[in-house]
Amino acid sequence: MLGKLLWRCFAMVGISFIVLLFIMINRSLLVDEKSIEIKSLGNITWCPKYNTSQRAIEILQEAISIETISWKPHVYNKDEMKAFRDMLFRYYGHVFNHELVTVETVANYSLLIGVKGSDPTLKPFLMSAHIDVVPATDTETERWVVPPFSGKLLNGYLYGRGAVDNKASLIAHLESLAHVLECGVTPVRSFYLSFGHDEEVNGHEGAAAIARLLDNRGIQLEFLLDEGMPIVNDFLPGVTQPIAAVGVAEKGYIDFNISVSLKSGHSSTPPSSTAIGVLSRALDRLSSTSLPNQLNQGGPDTAFLTQSGRLSAYWTTRIPLSNLWFFRPLVDFIMSRAAVTNALIRSTWVPTVVNCGTKYNVVPAHCSAVVNARVHPLQTVDEVVTSLERTVLDPRVSVSVLEARPPSAVSPDVGTFGFDCIEAALRVGTPAVTAVTPVLLTGATDSRNFEALTDNVYRFQPFTASPTDSGGFHGVNERISLKDFQFIVNFYMNLIQIASDGRTRIPRHSHGNIDL
Repeated sequence: MLGKLLWRCFAMVGISFIVLLFIMINRSLLVDEKSIEIKSLGNITWCPKYNTSQRAIEILQEAISIETISWKPHVYNKDEMKAFRDMLFRYYGHVFNHELVTVETVANYSLLIGVKGSDPTLKPFLMSAHIDVVPATDTETERWVVPPFSGKLLNGYLYGRGAVDNKASLIAHLESLAHVLECGVTPVRSFYLSFGHDEEVNGHEGAAAIARLLDNRGIQLEFLLDEGMPIVNDFLPGVTQPIAAVGVAEKGYIDFNISVSLKSGHSSTPPSSTAIGVLSRALDRLSSTSLPNQLNQGGPDTAFLTQSGRLSAYWTTRIPLSNLWFFRPLVDFIMSRAAVTNALIRSTWVPTVVNCGTKYNVVPAHCSAVVNARVHPLQTVDEVVTSLERTVLDPRVSVSVLEARPPSAVSPDVGTFGFDCIEAALRVGTPAVTAVTPVLLTGATDSRNFEALTDNVYRFQPFTASPTDSGGFHGVNERISLKDFQFIVNFYMNLIQIASDGRTRIPRHSHGNIDL
């Protein structure tokens, strides 16, 4: 009797295991509707493909050479900002003087460029880039292969601060606009180009002023495209195909001030507790504590991992990422080991500035640190503040919030006009991407200033990157290839032609294909 009972138990366990394995494999084989291809683009008469000219290269080189550095809010190189603006008018005066184009200088250095469509009933769209760059410190400069503001061309790459973030995109916007106007495109839907001058220090002057200007005029946008994630290669094991990761949300932002005040003294008779020691232990507790992962909770990070994972050649990647309901702890363990993937799946915090001590033989009375946190869209600012206070867990440590901004809303993706236009633009006359997926942007962009004007905010830069690439955003030896620059211009040209031709939706037929 006992033997039969055990046999039945083993049989049930075996059957359950087979059923579970079948479900997991079946889920990993599902073709997500968001991985789509374009078969036809209807009656659009396409402009000739853009080929990068020597003139365009020289414009981008000059743009990089102008040191439009933002140091902190309201502190930037004003003469360089003016020089950059004057350079754009010098090279693109023929575009700015076009009968369909209006140009406004906003907050002294930012630009709002409008292109008038023939149908005022259609809401315009907006494409955004920014003028300013982060500094290249003296320590970093020593590690550059060329001077960081030289704009030097080396082995097919243009090097310099701002090459990727964000001057290549800005110049590509103007090159694409010049090209479509030159080939006779007459837009039905109006659109804007927005170039803010202080994105690197939160955009309080530039993009914010442009957004207020549009809002005061009662303008609502159909969608907005700002800088963001690139086309990624080899981001996940076994996924060698290029995937366009379009940001549909970005993290919130908190700056904490963490301080300790104790008695000072002479270093020859040190006290048992010092401000340095107490602060160091608090920062160590923060560094060794991770906030909860948000896998399988319906966020854009889960959508990206699930859809990308199904493209992997490795079952060891496909099955776990397609079945996060079961493999969530394992995936969390693996993704937490790399900074990029760890930031994708949870809120994070990290010390960025420490101030303590003035003399070698004096025990300081006061020490402070700034801790920067990035808040996942499925968490709130208050939740992260509470978590940090609980983690510090020392009455001698004072915690205050210097600045806080909540996460963005999550924009709709497939089936929404803006997202589908972006995907369509990637499918036309350019090297194919295997998939276009929504993703969470871990950084911050100027797009947050425009959220009152549209629910459809997207963050994407159409160049190719892999996890092993160096010299990306804010990096040493920042660079952009001429091949990628040409790709970016063609993408923006495609987007302008698709989104401005008067259509209001992009129909999809069976199997997820788009029919225009």
